[in-house]
Amino acid sequence: MKLPNLQAALVIAGDSGLRKCIMNQLRHEGWIVHGIPKAEHVLPILAHIPYQLIIVDCVNCLESMGEISCICCTTLANGEVST
Repeated sequence: MKLPNLQAALVIAGDSGLRKCIMNQLRHEGWIVHGIPKAEHVLPILAHIPYQLIIVDCVNCLESMGEISCICCTTLANGEVST
């Protein structure tokens, strides 16, 4: 029996309407989707869930974490950093 190829996505957006809209579209396309309002909460989540797609509202990210932290999160999400 072949298991389904499940894809997980994370949506980070402070605007709840934008976040819900993106999440609903991804769910409609068959993704498992989680959403959070602030980028500062992303690092503990990334340590436990291997997302194939991460969508970030860049304005929200820059306001809550700072530019350098956003670059680090993007790098971690892409698997470019090993610990």
